Amino acid sequence: MVLVSMILIRHFYKFNSIKADIEVQQSIIRKSEILAPFDGIIGLRNISLGAQVIPSTLLATIRMEDKLKLDFSIPEKYSSEMKPGLKVKFTVHGNERQYDATVIATEGGIDANTRNLKVRAIINSKSDELVPGGFTNVQLTLGENKNAIMIPTQAIIPQERNKSVIIAKNGKAQFLLLFIQE
Repeated sequence: MVLVSMILIRHFYKFNSIKADIEVQQSIIRKSEILAPFDGIIGLRNISLGAQVIPSTLLATIRMEDKLKLDFSIPEKYSSEMKPGLKVKFTVHGNERQYDATVIATEGGIDANTRNLKVRAIINSKSDELVPGGFTNVQLTLGENKNAIMIPTQAIIPQERNKSVIIAKNGKAQFLLLFIQE
């Protein structure tokens, strides 16, 4: 009876020792796994296979493709018109298709160097042509005035105290004084 009990105790200790070894190996495996914080597309690898890494090593870039953001800047004089929910349109270089985005936030203040306000919008349309980090041309409709006439800046003639343009009236050229609303 004592012999059986000692054999059981030995097997019990051996079992616990093997169980502890398994837990150590699982811990080592967990430390070697690299998990992304979100789903996305992985870019180019920045390390070679077999390289030793530490937590601050940049392995690769991962980009979330389902929620692309559009960052752009606007002159300070339009900052009061930038509100969350405002719809903007934009195009990408080399493509005439227009995409839609919705303003979600603005920077807390105007940049002192550029006098611009940074705006962030979330892109509503999905397309394989939209590449994160790409250059865009943003089109905003702010303070639309249906009665305004758009004149190219090259046509405006600056004078001492005002500005004017030349118009054709009854076949003759005439100077017209401008009232510019900014």
